Parts: sequence; structure tokens; C-alpha cells
Amino acid sequence: MSIILDAGSLISVQLMYVENFDEKFGTTTFSFLHSKEDFAEWKKKGYLTTDEVEEIKKQQSIPNDKPGAPEKTIDPKKVIIILRTWWNRMTWKEQNQTYARCLSQIPDGEGRTRTELNLLLFRELTLKTCLKKWDLKEAGKEIPLSEKIIDSLVPEVAQELLSTFEKLIEPKEKDLGE
Repeated sequence: MSIILDAGSLISVQLMYVENFDEKFGTTTFSFLHSKEDFAEWKKKGYLTTDEVEEIKKQQSIPNDKPGAPEKTIDPKKVIIILRTWWNRMTWKEQNQTYARCLSQIPDGEGRTRTELNLLLFRELTLKTCLKKWDLKEAGKEIPLSEKIIDSLVPEVAQELLSTFEKLIEPKEKDLGE
């Protein structure tokens, strides 16, 4: 890997989750799949991935010349959603600009000031700077990626997206030396 970032070289991050809608209260929660074990557990419960649902729908649209072949039913409440995202690391310039926007001077009441970093703003700006592309669809329509759309994300989803990306780019213990 070069020490100079290539803006065209994106990091692919796939997020898998299940939307859980509580009909009694009208709320939605999200269950994120972090491992093969999580995935296997949801599959055991009869859940299909969005890719599998698309494939079944495609197969069902093709005329079947075998009479009596059972059609696979799709339960829309039992879908593992796959969100594919593409990211780029911050360049030195972007990082410095982000830090500068997140610093604030706070007077301490004794004529001195201290500098603080607003970590919430830093995370928000990191998400908006590094997330370059996604394949999010709603009701079959692509949702374009924009700052306004990022602002309207469910907080748990935004946090999961950023945390997953950060885990990929931060050094692992094995990388830090022996």
C-alpha cells in the first residue's frame, strides 16, 4: 500500500441487519449481525438475505415449465438486509480540516482558555467525509447518498456504519508489534 492515499481506491464495507418492528408501539429496532454465528442464528429462524429475496423474485418471474413445482414464499418480516457501502480514508488535509472544525476554545473563568475537541462533531464529520457510496434502496428505489440523508439516518445505524469502518482501518494488535 502506498503512503499516498488514492481517492479512487475505496474500502468496501458490508453491513447486515434485521429490522424489528414492534406493532404495539410502532417502533423499529435494529439487530446487527457481527459474525458468522449471528448470521447462522438468523438463518435458522427462517430469515433470507436481500440477495436471496431478489434471486427468488427473479426466478418466480421466469415461467416455470415444471407444473406443480412449489414456489418459495417470502416473509417480508424475515429479511436480513445487506447494505453495501464504500469508504475512503481521510487524507491529511481532510483530517486537519475536520479537527479544526471540531476544536473550541472554552474560557475557564480565570482569564485562561482551554481547547476541547467535540468528539460527537468529529464522528459526524468523519462519517460524512469518508462514506462515499452505498447501495441503499427503499421500496425498490435507490436512495442517493448526501449529507442531508446521513443527517436523517437512525443513530444506531449511523454509529454501526462508522464503527465498522473504523474497526477496518485501525491497526490490529498483531500490527502494533510483538
